[in-house]
Amino acid sequence: MNKKELSERDICSKFISPAVIQLYLHKLILSPYFQSLVLNRQTGAGRGGLPKNRMDLIPVALPPLAEQVRVVQKVGELIALCGRLEEQIRNTQTVRSRLLESILSRALNGDEALGDKLEASNG
Repeated sequence: MNKKELSERDICSKFISPAVIQLYLHKLILSPYFQSLVLNRQTGAGRGGLPKNRMDLIPVALPPLAEQVRVVQKVGELIALCGRLEEQIRNTQTVRSRLLESILSRALNGDEALGDKLEASNG
């Protein structure tokens, strides 16, 4: 078989890792870029449908396999970072809430030293 006889299916099955392409395309489909393309091409009364002939017209950038792997890895790293940041925010909010409860409790239960500190900071 010479190069001219290779079909898209041959190229995809021989040169592109199915797992990587699946992850890459999944991330692409969820991206704001792709979503806006889909919304702009929808048809029908409720604009809920996208016929195959219109779906076929949506351009999809397909970088080399090595770059696809890097994109999937980077997205994974960023999602993990977001998870860690969300956890830190939850922990900070919990500590802040406990601190506020403690301060209010001490202030309302007659902790004179705390009251003096609060007055000094407001004065």
